Amino acid sequence: MNKQARSGYILMLALMTVSVGVVMVTSLYQVSQVYLSFLRRARLQHEARAVAYSGPQIVRAQLAKILLKEQEDKKKKTESSKSNDKIPGKPKKAQPEPASATKGLGPSQELLLLLNSWQTFELDERKDGVDATLKIYLSCEQGKVDLNHLSTIFKKQEKAKKDSIKTASKQKEEEQLFTKFFAKLGKIGGGQRAQMLKALKATLIKREYNWYDATELLDNKELKPLASQIYPSAPEPKNSTVKEVKPKSSLENQISINDLFTVDTSSSCLVPWALSRSVCVLLGIPALRSASEEKLKLLASKPIGIGKDSAKVWNAHLAPLYKKKWSALPKLAQKLLSNECGATVFSVVSYAYVGGVVHGVWTLIRMVHTAHNKSNKQEAQVRFEIVKMIDI
Repeated sequence: MNKQARSGYILMLALMTVSVGVVMVTSLYQVSQVYLSFLRRARLQHEARAVAYSGPQIVRAQLAKILLKEQEDKKKKTESSKSNDKIPGKPKKAQPEPASATKGLGPSQELLLLLNSWQTFELDERKDGVDATLKIYLSCEQGKVDLNHLSTIFKKQEKAKKDSIKTASKQKEEEQLFTKFFAKLGKIGGGQRAQMLKALKATLIKREYNWYDATELLDNKELKPLASQIYPSAPEPKNSTVKEVKPKSSLENQISINDLFTVDTSSSCLVPWALSRSVCVLLGIPALRSASEEKLKLLASKPIGIGKDSAKVWNAHLAPLYKKKWSALPKLAQKLLSNECGATVFSVVSYAYVGGVVHGVWTLIRMVHTAHNKSNKQEAQVRFEIVKMIDI
């Protein structure tokens, strides 16, 4: 009896030991699987972030190339004018210096083709070290509405609201323009649009100091629905595993906060040839990017920015492309538009798609002029400096 009891005890102990071992091995396997999937996801996120951060560097190189070409063209024109001046009997013509030479980049064909359009770069693991898709969207900050200037306009109108009937009529026109802005936001209903319009005007009027970022508008609870439309959305690549793919037409008519408003320009006016896609949608005009390359080349060859008559410049050079005359533009748009030529501040939205992981970066790039000592002489140098980067 004692021997049989001992044998049964050993059998039970062996079964318990085996079951505990199975539980431990199963638990270890499950933990390792979770860790491996997390490790793979973290690796993909790291690669997507690195690829997205390369987008602004590509844009800096493109802008530097455009600037170098402008400087070479200017040098050739200067040399040709000097050679013509040496010809005896030929009168000298005073040629004004283009605005782009001092204020920034001008409306060159290369720059017009890059602005407000998505560039796509396909990366291969054999050549680039990673299988990824990079999409870059370049826009000019001088082509967006300055929030600080807009606040000033609304504050002045609020003070003069009861002084004249004309001011009240202008307010109605501006309210219609911004009502159209909210109407373009597809997820916002009609009753909510009117409420948000009042909230936007109240927020702009009550602001006692400068805006530091356009997303500060979302501090108002009534403007929270705009949170899903802060940055431009990119069309998803064909090999992407992301399920939500927006139609191309909806992307072209899309308005986003950071593509409509800016706080990073010293100018309070809009450069007409650099209008952002959201501003074009708001004004009901096509983006210049949709024009043919021949028309863009013709636009680049004209001296836009010289002169003070904005209406004349618009009707002569831009109305054929925007398909709308100066008189047909809203009064607020006429007040904001300028015939300045230089573009000095740019923003870049870059999205990287790596193995089903998406990472986005918004970057602000500013054109900076510096002096460099060379052979006891100071030479002016220009570089494109990254001022701000935000992960999105």
